[in-house]
Amino acid sequence: MSTTAKNVWINFVSGKVIHDAQATAEDGTVKAFKNLSFQMADGQWASVSLRSGQVKPATKKDGSKIENTYNILLGKPGTERQISYKKTAKSKKYTTATMTVDEIAKLIKANQTAYRASQKAEAPADAE
Repeated sequence: MSTTAKNVWINFVSGKVIHDAQATAEDGTVKAFKNLSFQMADGQWASVSLRSGQVKPATKKDGSKIENTYNILLGKPGTERQISYKKTAKSKKYTTATMTVDEIAKLIKANQTAYRASQKAEAPADAE
């Protein structure tokens, strides 16, 4: 997570948790957007909607793109965003709640840290 005076960014997000979505307005127009999925503190999955311009390809220092990895612009610190989540794993309906972009970024960063730690723990030891 990167916080500047103007915006909260989440860097190096796997494309596996970013999904294309669309919604149809009452007038029939279709709006395309992205959904970013993340785990809440209780382990339930939640999502927040993003405009396509908020999802940027992640790059290496040499400027080359990192395949299926993105940097996400969540917005200004303290800004509230609506999220959708299921109250339990068996719930069929989604519930809407409000979180600040800072809280969302903190949860996503915790997800990333836990995932990377699990990958290191599962990696086979080098044979000598």
